[in-house]
This record gives sequence, structure tokens and C-alpha cells, in this order.
Amino acid sequence: MRLIYEILTGLGIGLTSGTILYVLLTMITMKTRKTNPILSDTVFKSHKTNILAFVVFITVLYLFRNPVPALLAVIVVVYMPSQINYLRQRRFKQQVIDQLSLAVSVFANNFVANKNIPRSIEAVGRDVPAPVGTLFKKTYSELIFGVPLAEAAERLGKRLGISYGFIFGKLLVSAQNQGDIVEPLFRDLSMKIINAQEEAYLQSVQVTTIRKTNIAMLVIPIPFFIFLYTRFPDVMNTLSASAAGRLLFSTWLIAIIICVLLDRVVLDA
Repeated sequence: MRLIYEILTGLGIGLTSGTILYVLLTMITMKTRKTNPILSDTVFKSHKTNILAFVVFITVLYLFRNPVPALLAVIVVVYMPSQINYLRQRRFKQQVIDQLSLAVSVFANNFVANKNIPRSIEAVGRDVPAPVGTLFKKTYSELIFGVPLAEAAERLGKRLGISYGFIFGKLLVSAQNQGDIVEPLFRDLSMKIINAQEEAYLQSVQVTTIRKTNIAMLVIPIPFFIFLYTRFPDVMNTLSASAAGRLLFSTWLIAIIICVLLDRVVLDA
């Protein structure tokens, strides 16, 4: 029994040390790139997420009088769903960047030919695949039902969710007022988006390993603790009852949560 206790303690120290080292290496890597502020909303996703995490932690801590299950609950209930949703949003933005250049070119070509903004937007919805094509179809439907162009363009920019989408919306309003004289501006925007695609691709390659590692770190604690409590319940109860054991596993889980937040810093850099 003592041997198993020592093995699990060593394993816990190894996991904790490895996770903390990974956090430090990630922070060192961040110094070589331009990053968002640590406390920005893009890093923590939203204040509501962190308030929920705090409430879950306090509730479970009160019920079990142990920080380890409280931190596990925070990971499972709050940060794991938040991370999945966050990565979906990142994937959507990447698709927008990949498709928006084509969308702008299709719009510009049709607008020069027919001088009709709604019909040009309809052409984008028809020729560009989802998700960008779907967003343009929705904008076309709004125009058909009488939504003013300025309002529809602003909504489109918000749905696209990137700065180039808002710029395109502004150009739509300018095209309504000035005609095809702004056509070169659409071409210029398309080229800027193409350059952004190249930068986004390079960034995506750089962070793929970090992303997979952090997702794995979020998932691993659950089967890990289930396995230990199933196979070595007496030892795990001893570790949970000791201050050193609780501190050890709590430090490991806290380091995992920090990794999730640092993951967003790197992805948004």
C-alpha cells in the first residue's frame, strides 16, 4: 500500500510539474509574438464564464470540503464547454477569412456589370459556399423585405465577425452613394483578405499542437481520477484527506485551467 501511495504521489508531482513547465514554456513563447492583454474578454471569453466558474467552485467546495472535486467540476462544467464553443468560433472565423476574398470579388464583378447592390449580394450568396454564402443570402433577404442598406450592411459585418467584414459593410454604403467608382476599393479589400489568409494559415499551423495538447489536458483528469478511485480507493482517500495531497492535485488542475486561458492568448495573438 505504501508503495502505491508513493507511486501515485510521484505521479501527481510529475503531472503537476509537467503542467506548470508547459505553462511557463507557453508564456515564454508568447513573448516572441504580439498578444492580447491577459485580462481581455477575448482571453477569458466573458466575465459570465468566470463568474460561473467561481460559483461552481465555491458550491462544490462547500459540499465536499475538498478543492480537488471543486476544480474538476469547474473544468467539466465551465471551461470544457467554453473551450469547445471557443474553438468552434475560431473555426468559423477561419472559414470566413478563407471565403470572404472570393465573396468580395464576386460582389465587385457583379456590381460593375449590373450596378445593383441587392442582385450582387444575391450572386455572392449563390456562388460562395457556406458559411459566408449563407450570411449573404440572409442579407439579401433582409434587403428584399425592406431593411435599409446601411442597417443590413452593419448586420452583415457583425455576422461575419472580422474587421474585413465591417470594412465590406462600409464599402457597400459607399457603393450606394458613389456607384462603381468604389470598385477599386473592393479589389484592394480582396487582396488584403488574401494576405490575411496567408498569415492566418501560418498561425494555424503554429498553434495546432498547442491546441491539441490543451484539449487533451482538459480531458485527461476525468478518466484519470475515475481510474485511480476505482483501482486504489484507499490510497486516493488518504491523498484526498491529506493537505499535501489536496494541494498537489489542486495545483495540477489549476495549472490546466491556466493552460486553457493561455491557449486563447496564443490563438488570438
